[in-house]
Amino acid sequence: MENNEPEDQPGVVFSFQGAFGPPTLGHYTAMKLYAQQVLHDYPGHKILMLFMPTAAGSKVHLQPTQNSRKHLLQAFCNYLTGEFVGNPITFEPSEIEYELYRSGEDTATYRTIEELRSRFSKAEIVLGMGLDNMLQLPYWKNVIQYKDNVTKIYVASRKLSPAEKSNTRMFRNSQGGVIVNFDINVPKWGPITLDQAKQAFQIEGSTAEDLTNALREKTINPDVVYHCNLILPEFVMVGEGGEIPGTSSSMMRYYICKYITENNEEYKEEYKEKVRKLIWGDNPTDEGVRYTIDDYKDNYAEIFKEGCPENKEYDAIFEEIFPQFLGGKKTYKKGGKRIQSRKRKRTKKRRRNRRYNYSKKG
Repeated sequence: MENNEPEDQPGVVFSFQGAFGPPTLGHYTAMKLYAQQVLHDYPGHKILMLFMPTAAGSKVHLQPTQNSRKHLLQAFCNYLTGEFVGNPITFEPSEIEYELYRSGEDTATYRTIEELRSRFSKAEIVLGMGLDNMLQLPYWKNVIQYKDNVTKIYVASRKLSPAEKSNTRMFRNSQGGVIVNFDINVPKWGPITLDQAKQAFQIEGSTAEDLTNALREKTINPDVVYHCNLILPEFVMVGEGGEIPGTSSSMMRYYICKYITENNEEYKEEYKEKVRKLIWGDNPTDEGVRYTIDDYKDNYAEIFKEGCPENKEYDAIFEEIFPQFLGGKKTYKKGGKRIQSRKRKRTKKRRRNRRYNYSKKG
């Protein structure tokens, strides 16, 4: 690729790695918190904040939705720019991984970092990622190379679930300093992953199952100090106060699919509003909502060929994040859908009729 290095380079280039399929309020909030932290950590620097969407991969919905994801991320950048007026900071959605994908090159994050370094030779490179990605970072392709170009890794923090706590351990480096929690379940991503796992954790085995079993045996004792031998950039946890809402992309894909397949107009509007809330929260705009839904609708056969995603208690999670949805009215499940109580509606109608009858008698 050509070197498109600008004459007036930023001092810091921040790359928020993620699928963003689709982008959600959690991504927006995380980027806002990242920006605040970068401004604090790098005073006096010109800063470029990039959303770096994955072009394609094992997730079937990514390649068909490249345009809508970039469109919505651009809308996020427009609003973020308004929130940081007067600061030396710029927000942009990047197409670097899209370009690598179109040219047939590897789109793993190490290549993204190399491309950022070639374009911004004088800048400090900082990565941002969600906690799910950080937990599996030791298994990422060529992660050992990150230290050569990346100064820090900012992580959007949240509480570990019980399952995550049981499947992760807190690791320390060779000097005894705490790194972060990493997953001890070795992904089945191929020989590169296995080689890195052996190097990182000093374990032996020929398969992912062998290495996972070895890790579990090694870390069964809670008093053991676990070491990761990889030299990694410094980690900075952001949002530990719970500011980042749990608006997952998988939840939004579920509601998009329900909207597309629903025939009842009242329920369709409810699903659409849930999608809007998952993107914008209390912001009254619906920018990009229709574009995003239409992208999934146009590619329905490919993305939802096995039907709508499983409902992983999304209604309960949604109502916890947005307790005032539907004006705080209680909803009930019927036939897999959540609807307002018909009993309440009948009661209101009876009262209205009684008032009307009394007035006629008078």
